[in-house]
Amino acid sequence: MQKNTKIPFDTIVAAKAGDPDALEKILNHYAPFIAKLSKEEGVDAHGRPYEVINEDVKAQLEAKLLMQIVMAYDLTKQPPAGEPNGQ
Repeated sequence: MQKNTKIPFDTIVAAKAGDPDALEKILNHYAPFIAKLSKEEGVDAHGRPYEVINEDVKAQLEAKLLMQIVMAYDLTKQPPAGEPNGQ
């Protein structure tokens, strides 16, 4: 997730309609944040700490994000006029 960037409203509308390219753009936008939330710490056989992405947690977070967009996102709440992506 890049700082101070917003997903264009048109992309959200397309994702809500199930457009796979729009859904992929949203997943790519949030990929760093999802990866951060999916990290687990461990210790190797030599006692050195390491981090690994828990792929199950990552998949659950991605699925939850996509379900919220497709099923729960309210398109009637558009950005206010004058804001980026607003009308």
